[in-house]
Amino acid sequence: MKYLSKLLLHPRHRRRPAAWMELIRLWRMPRYRPAYTHLLGPPLRLIDAASFLSAYDAIFCREIYRFEAPSAEPTILDCGANIGLSVLYFKQRYPRARLIAFEPDAIAFDALSENVRSFGLRDVALHPKAVWHTETELAFVSDGADAGRLALYAAEPGVQLVQTVDLNPFLERPVDLLKLDVEGAETEILVHCRDDLQKVQRLFVEYHSLSGRHQELHRLLTVLAEAGFRVQIQSESVATQPFVRPKIQAGMDLQLNIFATRPSTV
Repeated sequence: MKYLSKLLLHPRHRRRPAAWMELIRLWRMPRYRPAYTHLLGPPLRLIDAASFLSAYDAIFCREIYRFEAPSAEPTILDCGANIGLSVLYFKQRYPRARLIAFEPDAIAFDALSENVRSFGLRDVALHPKAVWHTETELAFVSDGADAGRLALYAAEPGVQLVQTVDLNPFLERPVDLLKLDVEGAETEILVHCRDDLQKVQRLFVEYHSLSGRHQELHRLLTVLAEAGFRVQIQSESVATQPFVRPKIQAGMDLQLNIFATRPSTV
């Protein structure tokens, strides 16, 4: 209830009774039930209300992806676009932005495509593929919300095959923002692209530490430092007493939002 109260009291929703009613409706909705909302104006297709509210809070209320572009036509790579809230946010701030978005989950991609059409967005290239370090076909686990990921264990349930795309060719020209939210594949991708990160001005990466596997945070931060970035870090999952009760959520014991910028862009 505390989370809902925070959303209701946000300045974005003050003196908007219809927004309050819609937030409450979505809050009460069962998980993984497809729906539509007019919270952002035109019909927006959801695949899970709970994950939508979480992303809506981060992207539109807290504006964690906000940045000041040097022109009205920034180039943005959105790796892990899900249903498209980040795409909508970027286009809201920069209507003439050139966006390239990747989403391998078939259900999420269908919603992403529909939402881009519903909002009449232009100059948005959508790719139904997973970002990786080569073009191939890999196993993918869909969670029915926003945490689908490349499968790391052969025996995992709900596995499907998806096409992957090598990120390197998309970094051949300057990129104003690279958003990388790929549920555990981020370190391998950045290590592979380390030589081309010089063309990236800002980078957002959500780091995921999968419980039971080696943590790769040190490798990821080394790549960013060697590419000339400075970082700010936010925790997405905090345990009150980590020594005795480590918080494990969706198979992960640590989730961090890492914001990498070059000194000249701060």
